[in-house]
Amino acid sequence: MQPQRNFCGALPVRFYVHVLLETAVVSVQFRGRGGTGTTVEIRNSIELSALAGQIGTALKTYTLDSVLLGLRRAPSKVEPFMIAGTALFAVRYCPPGLRTVKRTLGWTALGPIVGLVTTYLLADPSSFAVTAPTESSLLSILLRGVGNQFPYADNFTGPGRLLILYEELPKELVLPDGVPQFDLHSKFQELNHVSIADFIKVGFAAFAYLQARDGIARDYFEKARADGVHIPDDETVCRVLDQLAAVPSKLREVYERYKQPDRQFAAYDYNPLFNYPIIRPWEQQCPIAMADDCLTAPMPSLIAWRISTGIYYQMSFHYKSTFNPYFGHLFEAYVGRVLKHCVASSSLVSEREIRQTYPTSRGKVPDWVVIEGDRAILIECKATHLNRKALATGSEEAISMSLSDIRSGLDQLYEFKEACQAGQVDLDVLRACREFIPVLVTSEPFYLANSTSFNNLLHESLRQGVRDMPYRILSIEQLELLQAFVSAGVSMGDTLVRLESESLDAVFRDIERRIGPTYEYTFSREKDREFYARLGVPEE
Repeated sequence: MQPQRNFCGALPVRFYVHVLLETAVVSVQFRGRGGTGTTVEIRNSIELSALAGQIGTALKTYTLDSVLLGLRRAPSKVEPFMIAGTALFAVRYCPPGLRTVKRTLGWTALGPIVGLVTTYLLADPSSFAVTAPTESSLLSILLRGVGNQFPYADNFTGPGRLLILYEELPKELVLPDGVPQFDLHSKFQELNHVSIADFIKVGFAAFAYLQARDGIARDYFEKARADGVHIPDDETVCRVLDQLAAVPSKLREVYERYKQPDRQFAAYDYNPLFNYPIIRPWEQQCPIAMADDCLTAPMPSLIAWRISTGIYYQMSFHYKSTFNPYFGHLFEAYVGRVLKHCVASSSLVSEREIRQTYPTSRGKVPDWVVIEGDRAILIECKATHLNRKALATGSEEAISMSLSDIRSGLDQLYEFKEACQAGQVDLDVLRACREFIPVLVTSEPFYLANSTSFNNLLHESLRQGVRDMPYRILSIEQLELLQAFVSAGVSMGDTLVRLESESLDAVFRDIERRIGPTYEYTFSREKDREFYARLGVPEE
């Protein structure tokens, strides 16, 4: 079954997650079909470890380059998470390849190994238990499953967002009093010895090239320059590749540093391909000439992740206390930019405008308000995501910590909605509003955010008024899709009202069927074209 595009962050119809769900509900043991045609039964962490050893033994007979190139040519039915998981096993167990020899392991040999890896990746600790799961534990099971699969999906929307978020808005952003100043461009340069603009440019060039080919030599960049592509000089390229590419020992070092301490969750170990999506499938002993530095990426989509969301994670890791508050305001400004492309300026109200007549002492306010007739769509932005422990273990404590920003955002929306309905907000554009639609926008997908189990867990921690308030949680990707629909003439309010009784996935698919392709309406279209022109390549 082919992976389906997932608009809502809720569970798509995907075979492997259904296997996981059935395992949790029906069986106390997980039985997976190995690629050799034999049944592999995983009943505890010891058997899980034994399966890892079996996979390792199978991989030791093949060089790393041959396995990685074989994965790049895997049949289309193979899910992205299966490729990423097999690539990590290959990095851990395969002997390094030779730079002068390029071999490809055929699917006849590689397919059974991928089958064993898939069994390993689906071996959830719930199958080790002897009691049926509760609703809360079922949420943990599902969250581990989607957290181990969905991040590998190719959700890259184009380079326009990167130009706006990381290049343009930081130059325009004015932080409110009390928020520490943060110079994103200089801090990134200080950390990586390359500018954000060059990092994105070189990274995107490598991503685009590797999407179409199994691997590249580093002199590709030199040849591209000769063809008129505007790629930075060799020194800059090398510095960017230092952030994107790694030899096996480096990848193993990152894996060992971040793998799960509790080995019953070994199937959910962190994959270092998020740090280094490009692999040099040999151990580098000395500096390598540009023409000899061959590179491969088993999942090119992770290069796109690294030059987009990966920038946030790197900066957050190194400058957490100052970067995170700054990025929250940067994300708010980005959401405003998206809204301005589909809403008339007279219908879009910012927090700053509200505060002119409604000071902080009177209560909380949303970041943005969209006025649509007698409706007010209240939008609160949160640069938040499910933390790694929540996705890897499904720990209720970790999930609850991840929800703190969600709870805070819903509190803000509820307080302002109540004030508006009580006539306490002195703002002309709001006086005629009779309906208020609270929307929380997150910087990353909140998997299962629209599921019953997720909402039940969230509701337990909300106060009564907030709990009873209909609200919508959208990721920024979903808001961008909604922006394109609205720009094409679809009502934002009507769409959000439909979400009270229909899934976001179903609603968006219905709109797409009715109005057709929406790329020409997207807010980043012109920035995409600007980037391609700056890079000197055709848009396609």
